[in-house]
Amino acid sequence: NTAKDLWRCNYCGEGGGMLSLYAKVYGVSNSDAYREICDALAVNGFSPDYTVPEKTAPTEAEQSDAASVQEVHQTLSMLLSMLTLIPAHRAHLQSVRGLSDDEITRFGFKSTPPPFLCRSLTNRLVKAGCRVQGVPGFYVDDNGCWTVKFHQRTSGIIIPIFGVDGLIRGAQIRLDHPLKDKDDPPEKTGVKYLTLSSTGKR
Repeated sequence: NTAKDLWRCNYCGEGGGMLSLYAKVYGVSNSDAYREICDALAVNGFSPDYTVPEKTAPTEAEQSDAASVQEVHQTLSMLLSMLTLIPAHRAHLQSVRGLSDDEITRFGFKSTPPPFLCRSLTNRLVKAGCRVQGVPGFYVDDNGCWTVKFHQRTSGIIIPIFGVDGLIRGAQIRLDHPLKDKDDPPEKTGVKYLTLSSTGKR
């Protein structure tokens, strides 16, 4: 029922609201479903400003063995082929960086996807025969599912990193909004670029 944002399964009789449906489909909690739906609202433009919360001591995670150069290239190339470049990012590359559409295409710039798509994108890669274990940016989430590390706070332009052999070795993200710590002074610009990695994940 789209008018009331309610659903009901005629087969099992289960039903509920929008959040419960999203949570069941993607295997997340209602609170995570709410957060991911909010993240998705930024898909057609820049995400809102974000301030890094106070850090807590991280739990050491066991790291996967690195994938081969060919495997990294195959996985990241296919991931980039699934993504688009939103108009706001294209306009920035053209007006601020002075790039043409041909150069933008050749360099492979793409926009980070909304977080709620990360798991489904990873599933598509796995089904296509790509290795995700040991590829920078991919990790196992709290639900035991492989996903890729894109978040609202790190939204921006994906910049592929090429080796001298022309293969993609990794990626950087030019952030829409520089990351700043909670106690940083106002004049501090913050971090503008992040490397896509699985640091702290397994």
